[in-house]
Amino acid sequence: MIVVTKMDAAVKPQFAAMMHELMGTLDIMVPERDKCIVTSEADSDSLAKDMMSLAVVPIFTTSAVRSVGFSELTAVLAKSRHSRFSSVPTTAVNKDNARAHGNLFEFHIEHVFSIDTVGKVVTGWVKAGTIEVGPKSGRRLVIGPNALGEFDDVDVTSIHALRIPSESAQADSSAALAIQPQKPIAVRKGMVVVDANCLDKGIKRVSAEFVARIAVLDPDFKAMHSVIVHIRSTYRLAHILDITDETTASENNQQSGVSGSWATVRLRFDDGVCDFLYAGMPVIARDGQRLTFVGHVADVV
Repeated sequence: MIVVTKMDAAVKPQFAAMMHELMGTLDIMVPERDKCIVTSEADSDSLAKDMMSLAVVPIFTTSAVRSVGFSELTAVLAKSRHSRFSSVPTTAVNKDNARAHGNLFEFHIEHVFSIDTVGKVVTGWVKAGTIEVGPKSGRRLVIGPNALGEFDDVDVTSIHALRIPSESAQADSSAALAIQPQKPIAVRKGMVVVDANCLDKGIKRVSAEFVARIAVLDPDFKAMHSVIVHIRSTYRLAHILDITDETTASENNQQSGVSGSWATVRLRFDDGVCDFLYAGMPVIARDGQRLTFVGHVADVV
């Protein structure tokens, strides 16, 4: 699904241009799916079913200031909870990662807070596994990577889910964790809290350089030297080191469900900061406000 926010600040000409570009991008990326701008709750049952079966891409327009669009959004989300997520196709890369990753805990940090009575609190998304408070968790957790690509031991002292104290946090849910690093560390957005074994297995890697397989959306992409890359909740400037064109063959289209110009690109973060990367991780890039390409990490260098 796609959620367009801040509709109270939207200007008609810019909004129309943005929607035109959005529809064009969806036609390239998912030509086989219908596109639907949701304006009421009337068909939330059928829309949720179609969305979970990958038959339609619903588009919601919302405004927190005017309280517009949220009833439609929450209705579809509530209905979709009853759908079978196992019916959604999974790529071979993600299946291999899931099998090797097992039930190891992986938490992506989106916001960081310091509370006088608690200490350091991080909020974000539980990507995989389950975490419990205290010694009963029976596992060693680490947080990172820092500027050198290193991880440090960390303890989780309390958990909140939906602002309610909880004894555990599970995969595919948001959570707030009160953490206590074993030594001083500058916790930032984009870091992860993971099982130490997650790093030992070699499935996840920390690097400043990676290769991605992408669908090119901007015809001027090949002339660019750098782009702003979005991975998870963070974005940073990345240098384009190499671009390899791929033929838009029918075989590629049948496997991916995507038509358009394909390429393999090698990127290196401009600031030299290492990131937590692994094959299958979604990547989006832009040049200023213009969408440049979308794809996934194919390899970590």
